[in-house]
Parts: sequence; C-alpha cells; structure tokens
Amino acid sequence: MNYVGEYTGPYWSDGKLQESVEWGETSPQSALDWLSRQHDSAYAHYKDSRHREAADLIYMREAKKLAGRFPELAGNLVGYGNYTGRQVGKLLSDVGLSTKLTGNPLLGVVKYGVGGIMDNVKRINGTYLKNELSDVNKFYGTDPHKMSKPDNLVRGSSSEKFSARGSGVALVMNDGQRSGLNVRGRDQRPKDVRDPTVQATRALGRPLNASASSEQAQALHPIAVTKTSLFQRLRKKKKKNRVESLEDRVKRLTLAQTSHFDKYNQTQKAALASKLKKKPSAFGFNRVNKIRVKAKQELEKC
Repeated sequence: MNYVGEYTGPYWSDGKLQESVEWGETSPQSALDWLSRQHDSAYAHYKDSRHREAADLIYMREAKKLAGRFPELAGNLVGYGNYTGRQVGKLLSDVGLSTKLTGNPLLGVVKYGVGGIMDNVKRINGTYLKNELSDVNKFYGTDPHKMSKPDNLVRGSSSEKFSARGSGVALVMNDGQRSGLNVRGRDQRPKDVRDPTVQATRALGRPLNASASSEQAQALHPIAVTKTSLFQRLRKKKKKNRVESLEDRVKRLTLAQTSHFDKYNQTQKAALASKLKKKPSAFGFNRVNKIRVKAKQELEKC
C-alpha cells in the first residue's frame, strides 16, 4: 500500500509540491490518501484556524481506524503538530497585541491562559468546535468528482487478521489422524470427510488395510494446517490454570471457617471436661452461713 500517494505529505497536494488544492482531480491511491485529499480540500476552502482544527480532528480520528502503524502516525502528526503550531502562533499574537497596546506582555499571556481554560471546559462538555465539525463534514459531501474511498484494510477487520496469520499456514502431509484445514484448532469438515481411511477408500475404490491406511492417506491427501497462535496457546494454558469463581471461593472459605469453629468447640468442651471441680472458697456461700449462725448464737446469749 502506497501511503504517500497524491495528497499525503506537507505541501504535497494533487500529485504536486504545492499548497492545498480544493478537490484535486488525481485519484487517491489508498484510504489514507483519500482522507488527505479531503483534508487538503478543507484547508483550501477554510482560512480560519477553527475550521482547520476541526479538519485536523476528523483526519486524526479517521486515520486511526485504518490498518497499520503509518496511518495512525500520520494522523497524530497532522492533529497534534498543527495544533501545537497553531497554539504557539496564538500565544505570540496575544503577547504582541498586549505589548503594542499596553506595553505589558503579561496581559497577553493571561488572555491566552483564560482562552485555554475555556476551551478545556468546552472539551469536557463536548461542545468544542461543534459547529465547525458539522460544517466540515457537510463540506466533505460536496465533492464534485464523487471519488469513492479505496477499499483498503481497516484496523481490526477479518482481512487484516487473515493476512496476519497467513505466514503461519504451512503445507504438511497427512499423518492419518489430522486432516483438513484446521481453523482455531478445530476441523470444520464432516466426520466422514475428515477420516483419511474414507478419503483413501473413495479415491482408490477399495478398502484399505489398517497398516497401509496412514501411508496411503499421506500420499493421497496433503493438507494445509494452521499453526497454533500464541493467543491460542495462552488461552489453553489459562483454561488449565483457571482461577476459581467467586461462588467456589465463598463455599471453600465457608467450609474452612465451619471446620475451624467445630475444632474450637471440641477443644473447649474437652478442656471443660478435663477441668477439676474446685471446693467453694472461704468467701462463698458457706462463709455467709457461718456468720449468720454465729450472730444468732450471740443474740441468744443476750
């Protein structure tokens, strides 16, 4: 895929080294080049900074959806690079205007800071460049040439996944047990078609011996087997070392706690059973009775 094309690059538009051209006539060579054509047209149509910043945001957002690293890098360079240059120019303009009018450059810095705070509040509320983004999107629908977007890979698409796994496919001979095209480790064909003995029997028109079935199947049916990816191996390993669920954990802890309390109760009962009974102390019930008897005897003497 050609990522430079006819429109992608600084001061490169419509296949020439020039300023941005509105709706160039040269056909874009890729999906990123198609986005660059729209971006150049917006820059040629709008001269104010806010509409151009809206075009940068749209370009950066759409470039990140394309496959590969270069579109995302190009989108970040356009979005963040132009924003940085625009903010530096704004700061210098505010400082210069403040110095010219009041002789104090700090007022320009304060004005720039207040403007940045207000823009951040709009970003949080989702109203930043809302009208400008709408205007740019409407302008993109006025393409006089009506050039369609090239059918390139999109990030996360099935075509990209297939091309990424293509290097892992290898032709191997059938070993009598594995046959057919394995997808994600599973054979998608019917059982009778997967059986090498059935295939060899259909090809030769006669049954095979048990000893010769594997060799004949290998000679007759070479197949393509997909190499197991790292993700699939990690997934199988995770299944083997699967972490217990919350419900199983609660059950296990509840059983452990119950057994712990049972052991504690048994220990307490054994300790109470083995504990010797002590005699009543001198300050207990018997002592009180003795005092009462003695007081009664003294009263009787009187």
